[in-house]
Amino acid sequence: MSRSQKITIVVSALVVAGLVAVAAPAVVSVASELGGWAVFKQPAAATALAPKSTDEPEIDEALENSDGYVYLGYGTSIPVDSIEGCEAPAYLFVGSTGDEPVHAVLLGADLVDTGAREFAAGMVGLDEQGRPATYTVAPGDVPSIVGDRFCIYNGQALASINHTRTIHPGQVLRLNPDPTVHWIPYFNPTDAPAGFLQIPYQAAIEEMGSAADADDLETMRAIWANELSAMFTRPVDIAAIEQALNTGDMNILRKMFS
Repeated sequence: MSRSQKITIVVSALVVAGLVAVAAPAVVSVASELGGWAVFKQPAAATALAPKSTDEPEIDEALENSDGYVYLGYGTSIPVDSIEGCEAPAYLFVGSTGDEPVHAVLLGADLVDTGAREFAAGMVGLDEQGRPATYTVAPGDVPSIVGDRFCIYNGQALASINHTRTIHPGQVLRLNPDPTVHWIPYFNPTDAPAGFLQIPYQAAIEEMGSAADADDLETMRAIWANELSAMFTRPVDIAAIEQALNTGDMNILRKMFS
């Protein structure tokens, strides 16, 4: 099965789950293979996405228990044995409900390193529990193959999760985003209007990420004031970014932009 066919299955599963309905207030936007992430918008009464929350969208029992599929939460069901050598694949999910912040979260099992291979030969950084947490890109690496190495079903999302269009040698990728931190979308704000200028936005996001990695708070504040702030309209996004910039918490800012 090709990777594009796999993505189609996930989209179909979301539709089966009743999360997409004509003339309904809830909508689901699933990006192409290049984007690799989904943003869920639901009525304002819904609660914010949180790890292991009991407030997930209501899921059809048939979807959750479909033979040959494993349900990971938040309307995401993927084929069992979808990645060779992986007993329990994971999925990089990005979502929000109503006017709440956008969060990125790894669904499914803890990541495992199944070993270096062609197109995924970089070095792995471990967290305090000895689990894969970061990955340093090697020459020739491909996001989807890096994802396969760590049993991430939608590994192509590793680029956008790390606020870049393409990965490059020496780049350190976060494999397991912090779901408690407001995540800033890479391609465009979640409420971007038609005709939104994506290229200047993405360039500014990448500049914010580079400044965050360099612990350059003043440059981040300047980019926000002179370029990015005018591109956001959702109060929750503006408040989160300005609070992080005002407090100068570089750890939070790196998780938001880098």
